[in-house]
Amino acid sequence: MFRVDLGHAHRQLRHIDFAMTCYSEARDLSVAIGNRHQEKRALHSIATLLYDTGSFHESLAFGMDALVIQQELNDQQGLAHNLASLGATYWRLRRYEDALSSHQQAMEIFNLLQDRHRKARTKFDLAMCYAALERFDEAISAFEDSIAELRQLDERDLEGIAYRNLGIIYERVGNLGKAKAVWNMALAWFNKIEAEVDSRRVQDWIDGLNTKPAD
Repeated sequence: MFRVDLGHAHRQLRHIDFAMTCYSEARDLSVAIGNRHQEKRALHSIATLLYDTGSFHESLAFGMDALVIQQELNDQQGLAHNLASLGATYWRLRRYEDALSSHQQAMEIFNLLQDRHRKARTKFDLAMCYAALERFDEAISAFEDSIAELRQLDERDLEGIAYRNLGIIYERVGNLGKAKAVWNMALAWFNKIEAEVDSRRVQDWIDGLNTKPAD
């Protein structure tokens, strides 16, 4: 629908109020004419915009409304992406069990769709949930699986972050040798993509480890 596309254009230009107006008008028109496909598209767009502006509770409500329609229409692609978005929103709200459940449901669908890129990113999200819940063995396994797939897919933005976070968990469980090794990998990635702030932070962590005895 034209209004949704116009909303996307405004969102890219950071015209938040204009984008919300376009999405809201698209939703209202979709409801008026009974177009459920466009209605769920408008609802998901509103949820995404609210997430971007930090309105996480409101984003969750619109995302759940979109989810109902996606299930009704058996829109597997849209359902998987929305579940992943809901997982991110739950995470922001510190509802880690709900975030984990949403990402697990998203992963099931991405597996069926054979979407390798989204599977790799969802494994990263699952690892983050396990870590927040202090399920460290599962977090380590999920991060390692994610890194292996991200490396194959050349997903540079997440691979370095996954190494960094895996190192945090290894330090948390007292495996300082592995923490240092993994952080060195993260440092190499951040240097490669010229992420200076991340590079300095990880280098500080490595320097801190050098004052402790490795296991």
